[in-house]
Amino acid sequence: MRLTFVVFTYARCFHALLEGFPDVRVIAHRGASARAPENTLTAFRAALEDGADGVELDARLTADNVVVVLHDDDVSRVSGAAGRVSEMTFEQLRALLVRGSERIPSLTEVLEVVSGRVDVVVEIKGAFGGARAIPGEEVARAVLPMIRDVPRVLVSSFDPGAVAYVRAAAREVPTAITIGGHAGLDETLSLAWNAGHGEIHLPANRVEAGFVARAHESGLGVFAYTVNDQARARELEAIGVDGIFSDDPAGVR
Repeated sequence: MRLTFVVFTYARCFHALLEGFPDVRVIAHRGASARAPENTLTAFRAALEDGADGVELDARLTADNVVVVLHDDDVSRVSGAAGRVSEMTFEQLRALLVRGSERIPSLTEVLEVVSGRVDVVVEIKGAFGGARAIPGEEVARAVLPMIRDVPRVLVSSFDPGAVAYVRAAAREVPTAITIGGHAGLDETLSLAWNAGHGEIHLPANRVEAGFVARAHESGLGVFAYTVNDQARARELEAIGVDGIFSDDPAGVR
């Protein structure tokens, strides 16, 4: 078992505390989205079939305050229809078809499929465009009561305010900070440690062995996204990452 030299608390790297922790955990990115429409019940069921160690999902808030699972606020990419999640009711969203065949699920529906079976990474998404801006903290406030009793759950976000809310309101719920292509690595490490997060999620092309080592010395896990190539997954394993997010969890094993 890697990282035995680090003393973790549950609110730190929760993946490392799981029984039989393997070298690298494979988290299905928006479900097994390489073979089913992303963030749909079919994609999450496929992730279970493919033996993923966990699933990652995107949580958004509708105009009538229902938490749904969809990556974009703008629904056009997945449905071909016009509109924004933040400006539509749940009933209106349910009338849409994702890639012509699937319905947009609520967070409740997804949790019914995956809870207790795999790790669950809930990424909080806010809305910054359109007529109704929804801060990530508001989405986190709606999500938290739904997940507090879900085993093996972690909350992540690009929005520091969203995960800061979770840290303050429910310290028993593990959290991660997610960064993109421009945030400084050392600054992110400092932010994650000082805020009490357990993991850092970052693009695979930004992973450096030195950064992973420094994160581990601080008791932080490092997860890379999005990795769909088995050879690249092996390279990241050699660098020392704790897990990867993949659209094709079976293919990167």
